[in-house]
Amino acid sequence: MGVVKLARDADPLSIRQPVLVMYAPNDEIVDAEAIRETHASFASERKEIIVIADSGDPRQHTLAGDALSPRTTQSVARHIVAFIR
Repeated sequence: MGVVKLARDADPLSIRQPVLVMYAPNDEIVDAEAIRETHASFASERKEIIVIADSGDPRQHTLAGDALSPRTTQSVARHIVAFIR
């Protein structure tokens, strides 16, 4: 929760590092519209936002991983690697 607090308190206009955001539009835990708005406000020149639909998690919050979202794990990993490259 400390990282969540840091993220919430940060000014998106001060973020200049590359930013990759992945989210599920039907996430029951976080507000997808707030994610899109925050992403749009980042000052980073290199930013990407990716929708991960139907992750397998019933609440659509966990985007990858064997426990809740195994069918999207490979796709999420490929997006991360492509962004880093």
